[in-house]
Amino acid sequence: MEKLHLAELGAEQIRRVYSTWMIRDFADDERKPLDRIVRALKRGEYRCIGLFTEEQICIGYAFLVMLKNAYLLDYFAIDVPYRDMGFGSAFLRMLVPELSGAEMLLIETEDPAHAASYAERIQRERRIRFYENAGCCATGVSANIYGVGYLLWELPLRGTHTADAVRDAYAALYHIILPDEYYKKWVVIR
Repeated sequence: MEKLHLAELGAEQIRRVYSTWMIRDFADDERKPLDRIVRALKRGEYRCIGLFTEEQICIGYAFLVMLKNAYLLDYFAIDVPYRDMGFGSAFLRMLVPELSGAEMLLIETEDPAHAASYAERIQRERRIRFYENAGCCATGVSANIYGVGYLLWELPLRGTHTADAVRDAYAALYHIILPDEYYKKWVVIR
């Protein structure tokens, strides 16, 4: 695998990733408005990190909601020509030292039990296997966000945490990205 490095994405790079890759990688109802991401960035509650080749080609992105002690992987993808080549796992491993001040990195995966079709279930199970193979651990916490069922995973930064600690951090992270009225109406954490 070629030499890779991470770098914070600048404003123009974020706009480009959002308007091209994220439109392809995430359904309309899964993408929060860009202005909400930009506001969270300005408040120091969000990070956008790119995975780059030696030639400075961006081949992946991770958008993260952040607290002092926890991160939520909000959006994560590798560009299509570079998928299934180990770059996603490498990217996650490279993120760990970048998040050195935090205690946990939380990751949501859509619950396969709530898939609308067999093909969707297979895709969700494949995503779970990816995170398991990358060293993520099941937390025992699930959530329903805007009517979509999620399972929560933790990529250990400093060991794993109890389900209660995960629930508390997850709730605090969602309070950053959603106004209270939306949180009360659309977020259920179990």
